[in-house]
Amino acid sequence: MAKVWYPKFLQNRLIGAGPDLSAVTIECVFLDLSLYTYGAGHEFLSDVPALARVGTPQAIGSKTFTLGVFDGSNLAFPAIPAGNPLGAYLVYIATGVDGTSNLMVYSTQAGSDLPFTPTGAPEALTWNGSGIAAL
Repeated sequence: MAKVWYPKFLQNRLIGAGPDLSAVTIECVFLDLSLYTYGAGHEFLSDVPALARVGTPQAIGSKTFTLGVFDGSNLAFPAIPAGNPLGAYLVYIATGVDGTSNLMVYSTQAGSDLPFTPTGAPEALTWNGSGIAAL
């Protein structure tokens, strides 16, 4: 699985529910795939075990939504704790509450940054040429 939109997020968008994405904080965090398995029925950050989310989530700046492509600035994560290999990232609308933070995108691909084994050093996440995700 490369990049996938969470179906419940898309369903809400199709019926006109949800906030203006250009006006909310959208964050990204790395995932330890030994502790999380993607589920099409997952809707909120609370569906992803806290231990599977590795590093300090980073807000995506310079968001654009053009011709079905969601893009934004590349991310620089402060020191990622050493541990298991990280093979995916998660993009979500950050409300400050796990139970209301809508999951948007799950991906195992971003340029050449994934997978990697964190060593305690800062890490970058560079979006590939097709942006963060496309419809």
